[in-house]
Amino acid sequence: MEYERRDREPCLSPAAFVNQVQYSNILEGRFKQLQDEREAVQKKTFTKWVNSHLGRVTSRIGDLYTDLRDGRMLIRLLEVLSGEQLPKPTKGRMRIHCLENVDKALQFLKEQKVHLENMGSHDIVDGNHRLTLGLIWTIILRFQIQDISVETGDNKERKSAKEALLLWCQMKTAGYPNVNIHNFTTSWRDGLAFSAIVHKHRPDVIEFDNLKRSNAHYNLQNAFNVLDYAIEADQLIDKYESLASELLQWIEQTIGTLNDRQLANSLNAVQNQLQAFNSYRTVEKPPK
Repeated sequence: MEYERRDREPCLSPAAFVNQVQYSNILEGRFKQLQDEREAVQKKTFTKWVNSHLGRVTSRIGDLYTDLRDGRMLIRLLEVLSGEQLPKPTKGRMRIHCLENVDKALQFLKEQKVHLENMGSHDIVDGNHRLTLGLIWTIILRFQIQDISVETGDNKERKSAKEALLLWCQMKTAGYPNVNIHNFTTSWRDGLAFSAIVHKHRPDVIEFDNLKRSNAHYNLQNAFNVLDYAIEADQLIDKYESLASELLQWIEQTIGTLNDRQLANSLNAVQNQLQAFNSYRTVEKPPK
């Protein structure tokens, strides 16, 4: 009878075994952990993007938060992106010199009609994580996906980055079941939107009809694995995080590849393309 009584007892949540303060601390710790993971993914992605452009002038950064603090790399990055020459960096390593250099970069952005809300040179010099990430994302929006053209029927309109990207995604995924893209956050969490875009351009490499909304991790990983294999796309999502910033960057970088490249439709053809690329990289590519 004792066993029967215990079987009928309701299951208790973890909160039943700890007091309210302890449970609150557990939740707060978990929330902080998720924030740190999100920031780490953003930092890695933005560092990679910055170095992809600084590499054109044989420069690179190692740490996004520390290597931009003196303003020199920031000025160099803006010169590469804009094709314009900014004021020369102030010589010296003192804080005042760093502030002057970062201020030159921010002033240039303001002249380009870039809105820098609640951001000053001292924030970057002090290595403020959130505002440094915000600055790089603002630069990405201005110089990489500011305005793009989207064709709608017989018209070709120029829209803001987010409007154009959203419209492009909606056009590409129209008719796909369970895919309803209306933003750059929640609409992508189950991985079906990513998969639909891949399937739209390469129906031979992904079986969309077999995907389930409940298996978000698989859907995301599968879509990026296919892209990594089929068009040498960089896998930007490390922990299955559909971050809006990474999403916009990935879509913008991938649009041209999906629309323009003539991709092979068989394993042998893909291997031939890879062999041709390796030959170009090691034999035909002119020395720097």
